[in-house]
Amino acid sequence: MPVPLLLLTSVYALLAISGLLYQQAVVASILLLLMVLATIGRQKSAWLLMLLIAAVMSLAGVGLALLLNMSPDDTAPAWLTRLQAWSMLQQMLLISGLLLLAGIQLWVALMPTVRQWFKPKMNFNIIQS
Repeated sequence: MPVPLLLLTSVYALLAISGLLYQQAVVASILLLLMVLATIGRQKSAWLLMLLIAAVMSLAGVGLALLLNMSPDDTAPAWLTRLQAWSMLQQMLLISGLLLLAGIQLWVALMPTVRQWFKPKMNFNIIQS
């Protein structure tokens, strides 16, 4: 298993376990654990679909957080009103950190070594010379 993929799956596993322990986003945590198991099991759908969709969804989530951050206080959820109480520097540091993590996630998902790791090495063609 390539080292970047190993680090990414370990971060996914820690996020899923902490989500299950704190009972926050339980369905998303279970799906994240399934993605970790599919990645370890070298399922091609893990690379083709799950890793890329997870990276795009995290980028979309950061964009949605930016959009909600600019919304009026009466329509914002409770967690966002607590975030809006932070200073602008703290908000930008948090959002830039989330963007950096989402970018690294997308970069790892598109790496050629990761793509090669998901390709099966066994060939059942008995006619091949």
